[in-house]
Amino acid sequence: MDYMKKRSHLISLTIIMGLLILIAVIVVIRTAMFPTGIAGEDVKPDIAERLQSINERLTARRIGEAVSFPTVIYDTGPADSSAFLRLHTWLEETYTTAHQVMEREVVNELSLLYRWPGQTECPAIGFVSHLDVVPVEEETEGEWTYPPFEGVVADGFVWGRGAIDTKDNLIAAMEAVERMATRGFNPACDVYLLFGHDEETGGENGAAAMARLLKSRGVHFAWLLDEGGGLGPDWSGRVDPPQASVGVSHQGHATLKLMAKAEGGHSASGVEKTAITQLTTALAAVAESPMPGGIEGVAREGLIRKAAGGKLHHRIMAANLWLFEPVAEHILESSPGTRGQIRTTIAPTVIEGGFKVNVLPQQATALISARLHFRDAPEDVLDHIRKITEPYEVNVELIDPTFPASSPTSSDSPAFLELENVLREVHGPLRVVPVFMSGATDSRFYADIAGSLFNHEGILWGINASRGHHNTDERLTTKYLPHAVLMHEMLIERHGNLDDKYR
Repeated sequence: MDYMKKRSHLISLTIIMGLLILIAVIVVIRTAMFPTGIAGEDVKPDIAERLQSINERLTARRIGEAVSFPTVIYDTGPADSSAFLRLHTWLEETYTTAHQVMEREVVNELSLLYRWPGQTECPAIGFVSHLDVVPVEEETEGEWTYPPFEGVVADGFVWGRGAIDTKDNLIAAMEAVERMATRGFNPACDVYLLFGHDEETGGENGAAAMARLLKSRGVHFAWLLDEGGGLGPDWSGRVDPPQASVGVSHQGHATLKLMAKAEGGHSASGVEKTAITQLTTALAAVAESPMPGGIEGVAREGLIRKAAGGKLHHRIMAANLWLFEPVAEHILESSPGTRGQIRTTIAPTVIEGGFKVNVLPQQATALISARLHFRDAPEDVLDHIRKITEPYEVNVELIDPTFPASSPTSSDSPAFLELENVLREVHGPLRVVPVFMSGATDSRFYADIAGSLFNHEGILWGINASRGHHNTDERLTTKYLPHAVLMHEMLIERHGNLDDKYR
């Protein structure tokens, strides 16, 4: 009997060891076959010459001048409409040749819609930016290295509110058109520059109005390029050559209102269950019950492309997601910057309840901001939160603003390949990584009239580079500004393939 048990145990161990060896062999083989290195060729001499022809200091100075116009927007509207109008005038006076070749239209008094007519009837392309900036809190102005609305260029940076959000890509687009128009270039297809004035408060009067106008005219875009994304280090820490992140889909947004009701009365009654306790208990339950996640679509491809430039353990993981997906998901989940790549994120942002210390509140409310993954609709989040909060007698409803995530553009699509090829021509060997954009930008309003929506600014992000988005000491590194301008030029040149001399 003991012999049979030992024999059975030995057989089990042999099978287990065999399976482990098989798994190890599969992991090794798949890792060995996993792509490494960076695609692309060195920058060609003619491209290098064009980069040198772009004056980095002049571009930086013009971004600084644009920053000096305090185009601040509040939920109630612009702080000073004249600042927007002065910026309009400055653009006309600074980019005179561009304004000679483009048709300019003012929408809702403050947004700018430019059209550069093409020579053939092919799908248009467009560059999206916005003129408005978020406010600077008065009590923090003294904490800035340089005043937030002087647009100082110093220490290799442009400093000020709007430097990276997003007067950098606005000026890059204008610089590109000015340079191209000066040398007599004519685009194959219509080129649009779409500069809204209220992106920071939702975009309804700016980008949304321009999108409706263009839709009524039958305009359809092959693709649109908007703010977001950029250049940065890869997983090995290398910055030069950098990695380029390209947004291929936006998060959606759902706003949910939670309301709890209870008996009022004097606080001396000693009631333990109040509207506030009901609501906060429900919110705690929501925080402990995230939406389902998973690495799929954009997140999976982005992970694989990033890992190609990472260390050995990164490549082992990405090459064998069939085995290590839980590990990869944990890595993405652990960072606020990447959590939205794998799931819809939910965050309570506003809570109200009670008005006097000795009075039991009869009602308490909270608002939840849900940033939607493309697998989830607003109604999915509503159902999820209702199920969680049902035991706590809390009413849950969707309120505005609410909109779904945009459909991802495939990295195999002609539009993505067009952008990817231009980035590699401008920068040389470069890892181009498709990402799912956190937040939402003005380009979402054009989804119905655009084949693809992309987010990439061509600026370098990082601790020692561009930083301070919506924060103190917002700054833009001047490194790669010529590359950002040339990227815009070459995207215009390549689209439509009309003029072979630029190929």
